[in-house]
Amino acid sequence: MCIKKLTILQEFCSESGMMINRSKTKFMVINGTSCDRLPLVSGSLIVDACESYTYLGSIFTQDENIGSL
Repeated sequence: MCIKKLTILQEFCSESGMMINRSKTKFMVINGTSCDRLPLVSGSLIVDACESYTYLGSIFTQDENIGSL
């Protein structure tokens, strides 16, 4: 399912004249397995997992912790 959505995103960006920023595009798995964290590959696009994500000054981590800057 994830690969299908990634392919749809690539197609939309291509049709709209946009590009996916490969250095900023990541995904995070909360409480998943190590297999769930394997990179997503669609064509030449590889999206890696990250361990934490900062949103509006709050830090979310894959083990369900939330902190602040």
